[in-house]
Amino acid sequence: MGRFFRYFAYGSNMHPLRLGLRTPTCRALGTASIARHSLRFHKRSDTHGHVSGKCDAFYTGRAGDVIYGVLYEVHVRERRHLDEAEGAGGGYHGVDLSVTLAGEAREAYTFVADTDWIDESLSPYDWYVAIVSSGARIHGLPMEYQARLRSIPSVSDPDRERAAHHFEIARGTGKIRPFFRRPRG
Repeated sequence: MGRFFRYFAYGSNMHPLRLGLRTPTCRALGTASIARHSLRFHKRSDTHGHVSGKCDAFYTGRAGDVIYGVLYEVHVRERRHLDEAEGAGGGYHGVDLSVTLAGEAREAYTFVADTDWIDESLSPYDWYVAIVSSGARIHGLPMEYQARLRSIPSVSDPDRERAAHHFEIARGTGKIRPFFRRPRG
């Protein structure tokens, strides 16, 4: 890997436009999964006094639990941008774990919620669920998993401008096509 590291995205960063805006060198390696974890929308996010739920790769230890996501390759110089965007040290912390890609175990970096930032009563914003669901669709995650994501109960963001911006990312608009064709830096 050398100049690049593997990053497992399972939430809004599955969406290539969302992650590409944060880490322009990212390149999808394929869909991957982590066993014995359950996707939860219980990580507290406090944005300008409005609290909502964000994704967490919650370790359950149960053999039947699995989270699907996307394994990306990202240049090491962009790791701090990713850490900053994810709030590492402020609700999330980075961990290295084993993911399965095409039947093979690979080591990858990802984020999990700090236990004191977990609140089971939270609901995510509708635009957040839209970005996560769109990323799952773009990468062809299992259809049952996509349906489960689309059915996550959500709430409207009271900040309509922020919501409109994020819904644009979820839709991809015309911005997403050039993103897939641009050369790697």
